[in-house]
Amino acid sequence: MLKLINELGPEAVFDPETLRVLTAAFDAAWASIEATGSPFSDANYAETAREIIGKHIVRAAKNGERDQQQLCDGALLQLARSDLKRRRKPSESPPRPGMNAERVRASSRPTSDEL
Repeated sequence: MLKLINELGPEAVFDPETLRVLTAAFDAAWASIEATGSPFSDANYAETAREIIGKHIVRAAKNGERDQQQLCDGALLQLARSDLKRRRKPSESPPRPGMNAERVRASSRPTSDEL
């Protein structure tokens, strides 16, 4: 959470008490995700999910929200509404539409005419 605030620079300056509330809201939101065993806590999604939660909390705080529970609930709602996709490794290429793994493997095999 503090990393995100630092990245935002001067546009996200908060007093120490507000920082405590924001950090507590973030921690509570993430603890809720982990406690439910949500797919968002999976390593493939966690970094992006945490970023969505953090950005929502900072944005809400910049708009004046200081209630820890409201910040937490709003962040979880924002995450639930997100179209979160698994982050791919740079070496992975996304699957082509309409191609499942078996079709990809089958299409790469030589046909009897090619042998």
